Amino acid sequence: MRKTWSPSAERNRIPIARALSPLLNKSDEVLELGSGTGQHVCYFSERFPDVRWQPTERPVQLADLRDRTSELDRWNLASPIALDINQQPWPVDSADVCLTINTLHIISWAAVKVVFGGASTVLPIGGKLCVYGPMIINGQHTSAGNQNFDRTLRAAEPLSGIRDLDKLEALALQNGFLPGQCTDMPANNAFVVWTRSESN
Repeated sequence: MRKTWSPSAERNRIPIARALSPLLNKSDEVLELGSGTGQHVCYFSERFPDVRWQPTERPVQLADLRDRTSELDRWNLASPIALDINQQPWPVDSADVCLTINTLHIISWAAVKVVFGGASTVLPIGGKLCVYGPMIINGQHTSAGNQNFDRTLRAAEPLSGIRDLDKLEALALQNGFLPGQCTDMPANNAFVVWTRSESN
């Protein structure tokens, strides 16, 4: 069976890996929320061989992810597990890093809130929540292309849409995270890291 393939994942995997590199420690456990095609986690498991990667996806999308990751024989790439962010508690007890790539703009705001709340329950003090994707910054879209993309998203699904970084920041603080560190990325995307500082 032909596996799904994402050209954008192939393009952005290297910049994302560079952003992740200073954040990862040997033997860290990284929980990827919404692993999609698996291209990212397969690449990261090769790029960071001392870090253990746990891919996840919704049950209906899990088969293709499992097909791709099962082709690799790497101790640090765990078998993908079913994880619906809206179903609490998550089937993972703990992680050092939670990573989600290009997901917050395709889920509802209610689900975004669950991502931050769920991450706060599995991360220890000092754990990182890392989010990559397009964002509204200082109240503005960062490009005309992002603005058009946002319109397309909302026309297809009114509950989706590119998220405002200020609102994500407020949500993070409500869930016990320190103010985020935002890095500009290629193609008008951003990489934001929030560090958990306290229990809810």
